Amino acid sequence: MPVLLTRAAFVCGLALFVWSVAAPWFSVPVAFAPGAEGGIETVTAEAGCAWTCKAAIAAGAACVIGWCGIGLRWRRQSRARDRAATAAIILAAVTLAFPFFAFSRGGEAGEAAARLQMQHENLTWLGGDIYNAQEYSYQPRKSAVQLKDTPRVLAPFPVPALSPATLRLSDVNNLFLWAGYTPAFFQFAGRGWFCALFGSLMILASLCRSDDGAFACREDLRFSARLAKRGGAALLAVVAVVTLPVFSASAWVRAAEKSVAAGEFARARGQLEAAIAWLPALRYHTDIVAQLGAADAAAGREGSSHALLWKGYLLEKGGYFQQATQIYRGLGAGGTGEGVPVEVAREARRALLREAVNRYNAGKIQSARALLDWLHGAEPVHLKVNYALQLACLQLGKTDALRQCHEELRALYATFRSKNKRAVLSASHHNLAEAGFDEGAVAEVVRQLDKMLRP
Repeated sequence: MPVLLTRAAFVCGLALFVWSVAAPWFSVPVAFAPGAEGGIETVTAEAGCAWTCKAAIAAGAACVIGWCGIGLRWRRQSRARDRAATAAIILAAVTLAFPFFAFSRGGEAGEAAARLQMQHENLTWLGGDIYNAQEYSYQPRKSAVQLKDTPRVLAPFPVPALSPATLRLSDVNNLFLWAGYTPAFFQFAGRGWFCALFGSLMILASLCRSDDGAFACREDLRFSARLAKRGGAALLAVVAVVTLPVFSASAWVRAAEKSVAAGEFARARGQLEAAIAWLPALRYHTDIVAQLGAADAAAGREGSSHALLWKGYLLEKGGYFQQATQIYRGLGAGGTGEGVPVEVAREARRALLREAVNRYNAGKIQSARALLDWLHGAEPVHLKVNYALQLACLQLGKTDALRQCHEELRALYATFRSKNKRAVLSASHHNLAEAGFDEGAVAEVVRQLDKMLRP
């Protein structure tokens, strides 16, 4: 029986490796496309480093099969078992390091995941749009429901500003975030990554048993000790690969702070760019984007996109919303190849969303809907814009547009793993029920209320 279990674990591990090569590792929705039956589907983009990891998994699995074979030749060949175990440890290390390269150093894929996760949390936390003003949600067209403001800061993870000498136990959580193990990563992590991780562990577990001889137990203990040493060395290598860029970026951030204090703004901007080179996800952090804009403005580069965004922030803070909105519109429309960086365009659109929320809460529904339509056209994959547009269309009696938003929301949430997405889908069905009640479509109201209970 133990021999049968060992063989089963080995074969299952190889099967998981094969599945991991075929399945996605980290894919994020980026656009919508027409579905096969007239519906709407999402277009997802997978992190670029996923294909490199898949190639490593395929090569490692081929080596394991070549050394051990499906018949488990390692029971008589200890050297083959050692080689296969080393290959499995390396594959496990590659899998553990994947979140760092896919999220922290993955560029736009990590930013898109962090952005969608922030929008989802803004809707579903206890003070968010879904649970806000429940006592007013059953009034006609939800006219008394107000939208919650969006978070001011989009942060894939905290900006690192520490050194190895100042590292404390309280920083362990941030170390995991910098390593890519964030809620946003696990929201969009695919089955391929989990299959690769568990496949390598099952291969290692199956290799720990050699044969049924009298000295098998002693030999297996020695092998397990060697395995533990190699596993520890591989884990330390992963930690080194992750922490080196983090501490290097942190050093450049601290240097930029000193340069700003000394009035050397051009130098500070270069140091921030150096930090971004070590951790590319920092480019999409709201604070870093704002600091680049402030550095450009102080250095006399008022015409740069970052400086214009910083000017919009100052105008918005001073109460000059119309002038700020004009700047934000120009930047938000230019993130598609007109020289405006993607992170600046998205920050400008986030500022415009704040203005749309203010207009909606002030009762300017038509004006808010016009701005939300513009935002939806510029960035269709946006949970907050979609839900705000639903409420605006509900109050204005635009049922067709409301139904279109609902279909897009369902398609977008099909890529999410969180169970609390059902609350948002339920609220969306309730919006359709309210619209059907206004039109006198009783059957539609009953159908949507039934779906609201089981979204």
